Order: sequence, then C-alpha cells, then structure tokens
Amino acid sequence: MSTKNPYVEFLSRWYWLLALGAVVALAATWYALSDRAPLYRATATVQIGRAIQEKNPDENDLAITARLLPAYAELAKRDPVLLAVSDALDLNMTPDDLRARLLVTPVWSTQLVDIAIVDVDPERAAAIANEIARQIALQSPDTTPENTTQSFIEQQLKDLQAKITDGQAKITTLQAEIGQMTRASEIADAQQQMSTLQAQVDAWQSSYATLLASAEPSKTNVVQVVSRATAPSAPLPSSTLLYYALALVIGVGLAALLALALGLLNGVIQRAEDVEEITGEASVVTIPHYRVPRDHSPVVMTKPDSPATASYRVLRNVLQSNGLDQARVSMVVTSSRSGEGKTTTVANLAVAIANTGRKVIVVDANFRNPELGKLFGLRSAVGFSNLMMGDSLLEHALQRTRHPKLFVIPSGTIPPNYADLLSSARMGLIADTLSTMADVVLYDTSAVREEQESLLLAKSTTGVLVIAEARRVKADDLENTLNLLRNSDIGFMSVVLNKTRTRRFSLERLPWSREARLEARARRHRTEANAASPAMREEWTTAGTSAD
Repeated sequence: MSTKNPYVEFLSRWYWLLALGAVVALAATWYALSDRAPLYRATATVQIGRAIQEKNPDENDLAITARLLPAYAELAKRDPVLLAVSDALDLNMTPDDLRARLLVTPVWSTQLVDIAIVDVDPERAAAIANEIARQIALQSPDTTPENTTQSFIEQQLKDLQAKITDGQAKITTLQAEIGQMTRASEIADAQQQMSTLQAQVDAWQSSYATLLASAEPSKTNVVQVVSRATAPSAPLPSSTLLYYALALVIGVGLAALLALALGLLNGVIQRAEDVEEITGEASVVTIPHYRVPRDHSPVVMTKPDSPATASYRVLRNVLQSNGLDQARVSMVVTSSRSGEGKTTTVANLAVAIANTGRKVIVVDANFRNPELGKLFGLRSAVGFSNLMMGDSLLEHALQRTRHPKLFVIPSGTIPPNYADLLSSARMGLIADTLSTMADVVLYDTSAVREEQESLLLAKSTTGVLVIAEARRVKADDLENTLNLLRNSDIGFMSVVLNKTRTRRFSLERLPWSREARLEARARRHRTEANAASPAMREEWTTAGTSAD
C-alpha cells in the first residue's frame, strides 16, 4: 500500500487546480480593483439635547437624550431626509445611492452623532455630510422653520414686559403723590388706584412667567450641528493587500473543495499510485497516451523510438520478471470495461516480445469487438471460433504477420454460444496445443463487466494482464475486476495503467532543460545511425533480433 502522506498526495495530484484557483481569484481581484477610484471620507457631527451645556444637568434629561440618539441616527437614513438632501444639493442620486455612501454612528456615552459620507469626490462628500446634518437639525422642534407660535409668544412677552414696566412706573408715581396729599379722600382714591395697578402688574408678571417658561428652549429634543464636515485632502487607506489576501484564500479554498468533490464524486483512476493502492504492487507500468497511426498498426513496429514503444518494452520486461520468461506462457488480456485499450496493448506487447526472438501467437477472443486482425492488416473468415466449433484446422486459422516471430489467430465467425464453447473441454485442448506451438500466447478478450469469457479463458492460461484506462475506469470497478480474477484460480496477474497523460507544464520539458537536451542528443544519434546503416536496420526489423 502507499505510505505517502495524504496531504502531500492531495497536493501532488491537485496542485494545478489549486494554482489555477489562486490565479483566477487574483486576476478577478485585480480586474475589480483596476478601475476603482480612491475614496474620500467626510464627517459632520451633531449634538442631541443641551444637557451638556447646563451647570447641573438633570438625570432625566440625560436619559431622554440617550433614547433620542438612535432615533435621530435612524432618521438620517430615511427617504424624506435623503430626498431633501438630494433636492437641496441638486444631486442626481436616489435615496438608495446616498444610503450606500452614508455611515451614521452614535458616539458611545455621549450626546454626539457622527454623520460620515464616503465618495470619490471629496468636495461632494463634505457637502452631503453637512446637508444631512442640517436636515436632521431641522427635524427638531426647536428649529422648525416658520414657527408662528414661537413668534407670537415672543411678541406677547414684549408687550407684557412693557405693561409691567409702565404699571410699576405708575405705582411709583402714585406713591410719591400720596406723600404730598393732605386730604383723606384724595389719599384713599390714590391708594385705591395703586392697589388696582398692583393687581394688574401682578397678573402681567404671572402671565409673563408662564409665557417665558413655554418659550424656553428644550434641553433634550433639540439638534444642533457642532462640527461641520470639511473636504478631506487624502483618500482613505487602501486595503489592496487585504483584498488580494482574501481573494487568494477564497480561490485556493474553492479549488480545494472542487478537488475534493471531483475526487469523491468521480473516483476514477488517474495515476499509478491509485492502482498501487488497490493492487498493493510496488510499481505499476504506465503507457502514455499517443496518437495511433492511421493504419492502426502497432506503434512498436512503426515507431520503435517513440516514448510509447519504450513503455511497451518496460511492460514486457516487468512481465518477464513476473513469470513471462518461462518456457511456455499464455496470458489473458482484459479490462473492467470496453474501450480501455486492450487490443492495442496486446498487439504492441506481442511485437515487443517477438522482437526478443521469442515466438508469439496472439488470439482474438474478443467476440464482442474483434479488432485484432485489423491492426495487423489481416482479413479472414476463419479464426478462433471455428477452432472451438471444430470447423477448421489450426493451420488454417493461424496467420502470419510482417514480423517473422509473430502469428495471429483472428476471431473468425462469431457463434451465438461462444461463452459455452469457452468453458468446454475443447477450449482446454486448444489452449494446450497453442502453448506447445509458441513461447508466448496472448488472448485478447472482452471486458470483465460485459462478458465472463475472460474468467473462463483465465483458467486455461498462466496469467492475466488487466488494462485500466487512466481518467476513465473507476477505482471500484477495477477493484471488483481484480477480485473476480483472483477468485478464478489464475496464476500471476499484472495491471497496466493505459493512456496516461503527462503534465502539460514541467521544468523537465522545457527546451533548455538538461533532460530535453539529452533526449535531443539521443534522438540525433539514433537518426544518424539509421541513416548510416539502412540495410542493418531493415535486417533488424525483419528478423526481430533487436537487443532493445
């Protein structure tokens, strides 16, 4: 089993997705901030109530003021106030636009409320803040415009003050005249007038005191602007680094979640390590994805210097170490599902083995999709099915290829009961006969999930080669296939991860890297050697005696 740290394994598999998420997030943040103008903040301050101006403020007044603070702060955000601001300043802004720029904050444990405006224009920010403060002040009862009641009271106070002054003057004059009077009747009349005047003066003074109390400004429900906003000279501090940091965290986090979701929901085999987790083998042979020639001929035969050919040679060597180097070996090649590259692998592996000088027979037992003869350019109606039914001799079904050490038995006419034929005693006789005719016999069969002939043939062979296509076969399907084969009493079993893709970007693949230069040098030497001795190469290809 793999002993890698799960976190390291996760990073090694999904590092490209994490990097992509980070790049996309940073690019989106840069695009969003590139057209962003600097912001300016202007603040005006209003005071609620006059308790702070009193020598001995009343506790009840302070409590009322504390309850009025949030009310006026909320009033500053309402549509009537903001519409009045927009009209007063002739702004082309809706209340929602102003609300988005507005920040009203009651100052803790004070009678003050800060009204801040954030805008791209510093002059406009200050003007809006001051106008909102003015509109809030106009909402208080003490500053209501055109208050006719207050004007009437002030006029009445002036009239009463004049009457009181005139009445007191008359009383003083009568008191002086009484001191000079000698007649009792005149003194009595003067005293009577003085009493009447004093009663009137007392009544006027009482009315004056009442009106004066009602005209006294409120100590609590009054708003006054204590600090006007000025146009700021510097913009607000930029939070660009914070935005980029948050974008990086969010981008990598979302990419990690996507990677986890893909790993959990998809569950496909992607790397050799995934196969090792299932099989427990120390190493798994991988075959890279490559472009198949137009004639579908084996790449080992047409391009002996390609990376794919090198991979098939590695597969051959690994199989030899697992038992393929025995005197007589037969092997079934299968997969979990169709289309994973069984036939292509069989054809190329057969050529790679034949190049070592061993005689190889390839049998097309894939009755669901017989394509093996096509890869070698063979067309025949006689094949493996005719052998099992007894309709043909082995000499008629066995066909030569361009390689002198490689022979092919096509599928032949497909019978409806081929599954019964594979489990018959004749099948065992045919398998034994083929084993005596060649060093290696390879059987191309259908996928295990579709047909059971792979399991039936496996009982007549010495080993099984399972093909798993990268990024297609699911881990559960591969594990189920391997369990079925293990329960079929087979010999050795190996797994090939087919159609793997290399990283699109790697330092080793750069043109100036050491690995790339060494590969270019080796390719040049091979080309020079081939050009210098074409006859030798032709002999090597025909005889199949390459040392590989």
